[in-house]
Amino acid sequence: MSISHQDTTLKSLGVKRIDPLAGKDEIIRLNRMCSSSNEEQLTDYGGQKRQGDHFWLFEPRTKEEAVLGLTRASQLKLDVTIRGSGHSMNGSSIPQKNGLLLLTTSLNKVVLTSDGKIEAEAGAQLLVVDDYIGQFGLKLPIVNDGGDPAPTVGGFICAGGFGVCSKDYGGFWNHIRSLEYWTPKEGVRCITQETEEFWQICASGKPKGVILSASLMTLGQYTGTRVEATLQFKYVVHPNRIWFTFIAPIRKSASLRRALIRLDRDLRQYWEGLPPYEYMIKSQGRGTPDGFYPEHDGSLAAMGVWGEVTTKTAQNIDAIMERVSAFTNRETYAKRYWQSEL
Repeated sequence: MSISHQDTTLKSLGVKRIDPLAGKDEIIRLNRMCSSSNEEQLTDYGGQKRQGDHFWLFEPRTKEEAVLGLTRASQLKLDVTIRGSGHSMNGSSIPQKNGLLLLTTSLNKVVLTSDGKIEAEAGAQLLVVDDYIGQFGLKLPIVNDGGDPAPTVGGFICAGGFGVCSKDYGGFWNHIRSLEYWTPKEGVRCITQETEEFWQICASGKPKGVILSASLMTLGQYTGTRVEATLQFKYVVHPNRIWFTFIAPIRKSASLRRALIRLDRDLRQYWEGLPPYEYMIKSQGRGTPDGFYPEHDGSLAAMGVWGEVTTKTAQNIDAIMERVSAFTNRETYAKRYWQSEL
């Protein structure tokens, strides 16, 4: 269904039609957020999927605006896609033709309470949040690797989230107090770890609703006053790399490691391979999201291959994906990490 220019609600919220054929400015701006130089079609960091058709862009300035627009979009039965920094590698942050793209860039506010709790809106980049609270002697237990701002808070939750400190602190989901979450039927609700829905949202890739903000646990002590801040989006030119991560129980680490060595050799005809990597995600005794790995008990291994891709042509990416898909079908004990870090 098309959005009518006469829809007063969406018009008042600044929703606008984006046609890649009519102008490049917005496509360039959105792609720049994910370090893509594509000027013709909307894509994401992975560059595997692209959108050359028109869509509608919605950039709410507040959570209240987001809810108002989402409610109206639901009434109009519009297909809604969420995009933060566009750091996905599977096209999950690319809208459908004539769909609505909710860009969360301006949902970037954080609140530090007097007892050291952090409330972060979904569009804030995770490493920017961590850098900000560092001045108060706090840090997030789990952040993305790479050293540069990439996924947003909402995107990291959708992907599951792990990092180098997962060997001590487990997954990102273990350090979320609650989610502020919108769905068409129930509206805005607070979702905590005690609910089954929490475990369905985390690592779901593309949840049924929209994460508006998250209350996050921190390491360190803070006893100061309440502080609020609006964090600026940080543009980063990322290396032209793509990667594929697989999750398996620790007991299957040796098997997965051997299989990945073979996959790495196979992919070196398409990229300049980098050394395979691996992490341990220590069990915190509080379960694992269904979308991350179906086995809920015990520690997990996250291992993968990556490489420098000189040119992200469709043919080159398709060849890589064909081999990765074959690997996934063959190594049934391993689950591919959902690279939906929106």
